[in-house]
Amino acid sequence: MLQLFKSNIHLMVLIIGAITLTSCEGNTRRYLTVENSSSESINVIYNDFNMHFDTLTIDPNTKTDLLFLSDRGGQSNSGSPSTYILDMVIYKGLDSCIKNNQLDDNWNITSEKTKRVPSHWEHHYTFDVLDSDF
Repeated sequence: MLQLFKSNIHLMVLIIGAITLTSCEGNTRRYLTVENSSSESINVIYNDFNMHFDTLTIDPNTKTDLLFLSDRGGQSNSGSPSTYILDMVIYKGLDSCIKNNQLDDNWNITSEKTKRVPSHWEHHYTFDVLDSDF
């Protein structure tokens, strides 16, 4: 009787462990960056979805992070960068960037599933600024 009880406990522990490991939520990370591929330094003023305003200067041939987000739950859908960066103005000297940062097509968006169970995703959004964008 004791042997049967012990084997049932081992079976229950294995089942509970399997349920616990497979029911985790996972995680989604989002990285939003601006890459300055122009020949001069640029200035970036932006407002994110938390109403956080910031101003950055980015040197030529440099990439700078604007925002990092980590959300519970593995989400394969990258969504739109304009959901996270509400307003952004890029300028150098007296010239303003004419590339519309509210259009998803103007961002390089890559997504990668970094872990299967629980589901972990990383989404990278890069807004590349060229001399011809001014």
